Amino acid sequence: MESILVVDDEPQVRNVLKQLLEREGYEVSLADNGTSGLELFREQRPDLLITDVLMPEKSGFQLIRACKRDEPELPVIAITGGGGKYAPELLGATAKDFGADVCLVKPFTNNEVIAAVARLLSPGNSTK
Repeated sequence: MESILVVDDEPQVRNVLKQLLEREGYEVSLADNGTSGLELFREQRPDLLITDVLMPEKSGFQLIRACKRDEPELPVIAITGGGGKYAPELLGATAKDFGADVCLVKPFTNNEVIAAVARLLSPGNSTK
């Protein structure tokens, strides 16, 4: 069973993603910030990371960089709803600069998440 680590400071987002991904047959672990997310990543070595980009303690940008340093081929989905003066598209582009393969803008659909996960975890994916 493929494993996914979901890191987001919003409990509702974490829980919805967990339910959705578990229904699709994935094993899902959750973290509520970048610091605990990095600890879980290093303990569990998931097959895919889904992370919010704006979080307390350690941003998603920092988390992506650290995880990619440990495992360069790790597929990463960044999620963002924007924040303050930053448009979601700008944050998504920045996440890609840090190593995210896909960026989904909140609110995203279940189908968008499932399609992105399936594509990144497919055997022919070039990030693996």
